[in-house]
Amino acid sequence: TNSLEDLDEITIEHASTVLKLNIQKEISNRQIEKKYRDEFIQDLLLNNIKTIEEANNRAALYGWKMDKGLVCLIVDIDDYKERFLSLEKTKGLEEERDALFRRITSNMKKRFYKCFYTTYSDSIVYLIEPDVSPMKYFFIKLKKVSEEIRREIRENSQFTATIGIGSYKESVIDIYISFIEAQKAVRIGRTVYGGDTTHLYDDLGVYRMLFDISHG
Repeated sequence: TNSLEDLDEITIEHASTVLKLNIQKEISNRQIEKKYRDEFIQDLLLNNIKTIEEANNRAALYGWKMDKGLVCLIVDIDDYKERFLSLEKTKGLEEERDALFRRITSNMKKRFYKCFYTTYSDSIVYLIEPDVSPMKYFFIKLKKVSEEIRREIRENSQFTATIGIGSYKESVIDIYISFIEAQKAVRIGRTVYGGDTTHLYDDLGVYRMLFDISHG
């Protein structure tokens, strides 16, 4: 009986080890895929992809189609870098930020039919396919969702965020322009109106011109 029990124990231990290894392998594969997905999105944002063929081929690796045009939306945490006063505090801030970004992303995926994203140290960038027409109604939806995101951040963390929204780009290889616009919308909006606000680049009018002159 003892030898049978020993055998059972060995079998269970072996099965447990195999299961753990499989789980670790799965986690590792997902992390690698996420890394490459992030690199692809960041290459789009930095205008490192020059042909529509390359964009489509790389998108297809993840089962994505980016053929309906996109809008860039940036959620940028206010005064994030100023909070790093100690190593202990830094770790807590990063964990809180990561949890917050996961929560926001989960909601964004529910609200929009197609939503691609990548994260930076103090911001998360979404590339969103319009799912409402005409386009003006889609931008109304974006502003409404932005208000919800900012409220969620305010109520569930010690942070607030400024949100910038670029213009619609029909071709995926032009999305870097919408990204630049969304970045400008964050910077101009924060400077003129303070943090915890939402700004459409196309609505900033004369401030855009002043920004371009001062940074020209």
